[in-house]
Parts: sequence; C-alpha cells; structure tokens
Amino acid sequence: MHILVTGAAGFVGFHVARRLLADGHAVVGRERLKIPAGEFDTVKVERIKDGPEDRRSTEIWLAPAHGYIPIRMLATDKDGTQLDQVATKISGQ
Repeated sequence: MHILVTGAAGFVGFHVARRLLADGHAVVGRERLKIPAGEFDTVKVERIKDGPEDRRSTEIWLAPAHGYIPIRMLATDKDGTQLDQVATKISGQ
C-alpha cells in the first residue's frame, strides 16, 4: 500500500496519517478541487471494502487549509450506485 501525506512531519499531518492507516484507509494524493463552495487544495483519501462479490468504496477529499474538513465525499456501492456529496458553503470563509 502506498501512502502520501503532505506535511506528515507536522503535528496535524502526522496524526492524520497515523489515524488513516490505523483505520485501513489509503491516502491517494493531492488534488485541486473546484466545487460550489469554492476551489480547494485537497488530500484525497479512499477506503475500499473488497470481499467476495462485494466491492464498495468511499472517497473523501479533505481541505488541509480548513482543518481537514471533508469537502466532498463519494460512496460507490457494489452495484455501481453512487452517492456524491459536496460542500456548497463553508462558514467563516
């Protein structure tokens, strides 16, 4: 498993990476994401549940500049059904 956490040597990044690994997540990489709430540099995290005939995934984009709040979440069920949620407004911006 390959993991990339930018700033992992810092206090927050270290604890984020440690927790993600402990929970079985993979840190996929960094992305610039444009959504209704604005444009954000993000860290993308993915969790795949892969069992016999049961593959589901959850992808979460976190905004480090805003305390790692999730600004987009995409869940894909085994039949391909997707639930996509994006932030439309972030208070305090």
